[in-house]
Amino acid sequence: MLRPCVGVVYTKDEHLLDGGGPISSYSDVKRPETITTGAVARRCDGVLLDSRQLSLEVYEESDDWKTLETCTLWLLLVETDATIRVAEFLHEKLDNKQDKERPKRVVLSLQTTMRRLAQLNSVLSNAIVLHGGAAFQVVKDESYVLRPLSNGCFFVERLTKEKTLALYALDVLEGTGIQVLSRRNIQVIKWGCTMLRSFYYINALTGKSIFDGLRDRKTRFLYLQALVEMDELFHAVLTNVTAANKKSGRGSGELKPDTSAATLFPVRSLMVLLPLPDWIFNSFVLRAFDLGLGAPSSKATSVVTSDLEARPPLQTNFEIEFRDVFELATRRNMALPALEMLKKKLISVRKQQELEQKDGVHRETPLRIDSAALLAEVKLAPHCTTACRAFFLKAFATFVLTLLLGLYFFV
Repeated sequence: MLRPCVGVVYTKDEHLLDGGGPISSYSDVKRPETITTGAVARRCDGVLLDSRQLSLEVYEESDDWKTLETCTLWLLLVETDATIRVAEFLHEKLDNKQDKERPKRVVLSLQTTMRRLAQLNSVLSNAIVLHGGAAFQVVKDESYVLRPLSNGCFFVERLTKEKTLALYALDVLEGTGIQVLSRRNIQVIKWGCTMLRSFYYINALTGKSIFDGLRDRKTRFLYLQALVEMDELFHAVLTNVTAANKKSGRGSGELKPDTSAATLFPVRSLMVLLPLPDWIFNSFVLRAFDLGLGAPSSKATSVVTSDLEARPPLQTNFEIEFRDVFELATRRNMALPALEMLKKKLISVRKQQELEQKDGVHRETPLRIDSAALLAEVKLAPHCTTACRAFFLKAFATFVLTLLLGLYFFV
């Protein structure tokens, strides 16, 4: 069986996935610079891949968009706001001239951020378009080797009858050593992943590692507030969608933000665990459970933290990633105090960094904000700990009743 020819279209200088394995990697169509350096990646199964040691028959990096013409599968990993522009360019130059006798090209967009899906479908009308994402970040370790930050997996929309010819695209993703999750409603997974990633932005402002950030109860309370805000917004949007579907005679099932691509814990379960006292959370929860943010024993930081600490400073993706969240909240006059605070702080930190760079000021340590100071600027929702209290009251009542029942029968 012939291997498919795969083209990975990505934005140079963007912190994106390195697929590894026998794939061709291509830079963004707007970047004419010649690529001279390779990358080393460690797959989840421990295999170390060095692009410089792969033959040109297996792996090639190129700045020439024309090389994409021979690829039967395109993986789109460009910046979120550039996706449509790049797709229009490729459609005009390549996809519009595709041989009618050849099978349709498959385009898999791995954009985890929430954007309207129909627009990309209409732009690439001659191709089979699949929507998906990655429920993990890719970071560099101390040896500058790329590796997944957490144990998340790829997720792709469930293939309809018209898209079954694109089934091999899922095999290509699995060839990286990472599992692929298929779901009918891809937007609820994107919503769930966006909710989880809000922690990285909160933690980046404190400058702590992911592990140390999770051990800090004040950071967890900020994270909890962000989850509560987005969960309430999700259900407000769902209420509107359900009402619209009833008017048009269409049914709609019960939907929830889906975090299954990153962790076994649903959002509501995370809301139960986060407010726990440090001595319970740190000694039991962190050791026993994977919360989808990073390995419990890791001292690694997220891509967001690396962006904030870079010199010159790099722009974080917060405003781009959460733009849809803010727009949906604005239409419904819903307040997002924790997310608004994050937005202002990230802008403020970047302006401070740019000012210091302009004045030639060099900091020995990056600019950091204590989690207590961040928490003091946000008024927590009165009901943010309700789920935690209710769960443990039920657990305590169950324990007492079980104990009394045991005493009644056996004593």
